[in-house]
Amino acid sequence: MVDRVENRYNAQPLEFVQGREPMRDSQGRLVVGRAVEITWGCAERMWQERISCLKQHVDLTNAQVLVLQPHLDVTRDLYTDLTQNPLGSHPVATTADQEFSDNELDINVVREAAGAEHVVIVASILDERDLVRVGRVANHYKSVLNAGAVSAVLSFMAATRQDKNVDKNGNYVSKPINIWGDLRMISGVVDFMSVLETHSSGTQAFAAMCGLPVAPLSPWATCFEQMFKDGVQIKDQDGGHVIWPNSENAVIIRPDKGRNTAARRAERLFGIPGVALNKVRISGQTVEYYDLSVEEQKLIDGRLAYCYDDEGATFGTLEKIGLALSRYGAKCLIAGVMHAKLTNGWDNKARSEMFNRIYLSNSREPIGTASLSDKIRMFTLTPLLRDLVSAHLVGCNYWQDPKYRPMVLQLCDGEVDC
Repeated sequence: MVDRVENRYNAQPLEFVQGREPMRDSQGRLVVGRAVEITWGCAERMWQERISCLKQHVDLTNAQVLVLQPHLDVTRDLYTDLTQNPLGSHPVATTADQEFSDNELDINVVREAAGAEHVVIVASILDERDLVRVGRVANHYKSVLNAGAVSAVLSFMAATRQDKNVDKNGNYVSKPINIWGDLRMISGVVDFMSVLETHSSGTQAFAAMCGLPVAPLSPWATCFEQMFKDGVQIKDQDGGHVIWPNSENAVIIRPDKGRNTAARRAERLFGIPGVALNKVRISGQTVEYYDLSVEEQKLIDGRLAYCYDDEGATFGTLEKIGLALSRYGAKCLIAGVMHAKLTNGWDNKARSEMFNRIYLSNSREPIGTASLSDKIRMFTLTPLLRDLVSAHLVGCNYWQDPKYRPMVLQLCDGEVDC
């Protein structure tokens, strides 16, 4: 039986995508077998209602930007940028942490602005402690300094894969749903939030169930622009030459259901055809690909293949894509990865001859080291993150703004994801 899960913070009930509603079993337990998802209209309405309400009482532009104690990623670069070119009405703030021998965490805010009505917290959430930091800092500004609004811009949010509570056979497992629990911890002190590549639609939906409007944004265009601008160095019997991608010599690969929306939009923006390689997880990391039609195989044969994915951990998925593309005659694979996790074994898989270049963003601090210098290209998200902070300062409606609307990783009316 479907549980509509009334949103206790808003007057109207949440609207879920058909087949993506939370379900109750015969014992009344909430059973989540696939990522829950709210509709485009529901998400936009919830965001706009929150912004409109805040603007009646708070001057969002009277703001201080706080970069949570930076990791070795885009947050560090943004903090450096903001110290020289501030946004908002006050100098950029940060935090300085002190950990004691018993693991107690003490957080100090550096350059807090008592007169700021709105605080924008920028962070990459690598683990639960980062989430605790966000919650404590947000509460400090609201409860101690009387700020009227706190928002957050997250370049990465951990735990977004843990969005279900069933096993591979669909049986209920009595374990917490990490995303839901994490978001509930901060929903009482953060008013609205944007997150880059949430991995799961459940992040936004569970946040909505906690009364927290979340904009799921994908920098797919930034990544594709980086991949396209360099051209591709091809070595053949005549030596080597650079090929610039176009509609005749390139193809965009849709790696799975989760990133099909971004790939479809890239196809339209750049005028390059696309082919879906929708994966099926057999068990754990095992991935199998459907066979392609004759027409799809012809689209791949002899072309440069471009693929964008939200996360690179072991690079198992991209390795499988490379093997499939090799069978279908692609010249090479150029891959763009948003969150470069880089766990054990990734570099061996990335050495595959099919990989021409791999583009990694600085959205998060990697676990491993970005080696393979001849193949790896790093690109920065600092300008984009700065833009998103600026958008928060004016209460931007991402769903309507022509600059950001294509980044909202939800299906709008008439859009397909396969």
